Amino acid sequence: MVGPEPNPKELEHAFRREVLKLLKAEGKITDLVIENMLSWYHSGFNVHCGNAISPFDHNGLERLAQYIIRAPISQERMTYVPACRRVSQGYLQSQRRQYH
Repeated sequence: MVGPEPNPKELEHAFRREVLKLLKAEGKITDLVIENMLSWYHSGFNVHCGNAISPFDHNGLERLAQYIIRAPISQERMTYVPACRRVSQGYLQSQRRQYH
C-alpha cells in the first residue's frame, strides 16, 4: 500500500455518510430517518482495512462472496418481547453456557 494506513473510523463515517446520502437521493429514506440512524450507538456500518483480495484469488473471492451474502443475524435467536415492544436477539444455549 502506498501512503498512510487508512483510518477505519474515518472510512466508516465517510462510507455511512455516502450511503445515507445515496438512499436519500433515491427517495428511500428521509432526513428524519437519517437523524435517527446517526444517533444509534452502533452505526450499523463497518469498514475492514485488511489485506486486499487479488482478482486472481478465486478461493478468497468465493469466501468473501459467501461472507457478504450470509444473514447478519439468526432468526432462531430472535424473540419478540411484548412488554417492551422490541425484538431481542439471544444467545444459543451453547453460547449462553460459554459466556455465563
